[in-house]
Amino acid sequence: MKPLSHYLIVSCWLLLICSSCGADEDYTAANTPYFRLKAYFLGETKKLYHDKCTLQAVAFSNDKYEEITYPRPDWYRQFDYFMNADINHHALDGKYSVDSMASKSEDGAWRMEVFYRAKEKDLTTRLLQVDYDSLHLVTALKIETFSHDLTGNTRSKLIYIPNRKIYIHSEEEDKILGKSIYGTDSKIMH
Repeated sequence: MKPLSHYLIVSCWLLLICSSCGADEDYTAANTPYFRLKAYFLGETKKLYHDKCTLQAVAFSNDKYEEITYPRPDWYRQFDYFMNADINHHALDGKYSVDSMASKSEDGAWRMEVFYRAKEKDLTTRLLQVDYDSLHLVTALKIETFSHDLTGNTRSKLIYIPNRKIYIHSEEEDKILGKSIYGTDSKIMH
């Protein structure tokens, strides 16, 4: 006969497995002020690792382009810029306006766009846009950031289309080195 602790451990594992198999987590839960960007991308990372997706990227810097294929991408690194743009921190409560717009897509399905706009110019994440389909699943994330220091400033545009595309475009204006444009345009392959 097996000890009671064995059955307790097995029960806990089954409970953990079953609870992770449910519907997608609500990333706009009532107890959080804004979309939980970091939590969302940690979830996406787990899915992409599980599905063993690859990544085909075009990296660009000014007028130079390079095609790169990642057979086993580091998804945490791919989403690092996105997770760093997370605005869901207690220190940022009330610093973003929230607006939404519902519309019908070309196929007649309803969709919702939620906009989080910075109220203050010193905030790095200037805009976070979350697009949902009629089932309230995220169909696109769009982020605009702006940073400024003594040598210049950087503007970035980040776009993620779940399971399909990662796009990062940055323009840097340096007082010494001038203007440079760089980024990646990547396709997620299943």
